[in-house]
Order: sequence, then C-alpha cells, then structure tokens
Amino acid sequence: TGQTRAIAAALALSLLFHLTAMAYVYVSSRAFGVALPARTLLVIVPVIMFISSLPITIGGLGLFEWAFFFTFGASGAGGSPGLLVGLLVRANSLLFSLWGGIVYAVRGVGRGGAGRAS
Repeated sequence: TGQTRAIAAALALSLLFHLTAMAYVYVSSRAFGVALPARTLLVIVPVIMFISSLPITIGGLGLFEWAFFFTFGASGAGGSPGLLVGLLVRANSLLFSLWGGIVYAVRGVGRGGAGRAS
C-alpha cells in the first residue's frame, strides 16, 4: 500500500541521513588523528544527535559540543578530541550557513531565487 511505501522510504532516508552523519563525524575526527571504529560511530552519532536536539539551550549551543565531549570520552577516544570535533562540525555548519545566507541575499526572493512562488 501507499503507507507501507511511505514508511519504507522514510526509513531508508533516515538510514541514509544517519550513515552520512556518521561518515561526516568520522572524517572530522580523522582531522584530529582520532580513528573511531564504525561500530562506535554507529552508537555515538545518534546519541550526539539526540542530546543536541534536547530543548535545553538556544540552538543547542554548548549542548552540541558537550555531547561530543561526553560521547568521545565515554568511547575511550578522550573528551578533548571530542570537543575539537564538535567545534569543527559547528564551525563547518556556521560557515556553510553563512555562505547560504550570502547566496540568498544576492539572489533574493521573487527575483528568480529559490523562494520564488510559482
């Protein structure tokens, strides 16, 4: 049925999203010489995402970085490298958001930009 296909598609996209996030954390951690096994990343990345989504701080500021510190420390990789990875991921996110904001400001809405209504 249509519902079964929609659920299967949602599960597949969710799996793809989480595997991509895991790869991103892996590559970011390698930048600091930390090589976590895939099975460890399969556990800590969803935990990081869950912790950072809790509505405790504005925009997850500080909580996101603490989640990296805590999970990397608990996995044996060390809290300090975890904090560095969290800060790198946050910096990348801010950099790409800034770039997107510049593109949005230049293209604008209603002048052929992505926000133009049909």
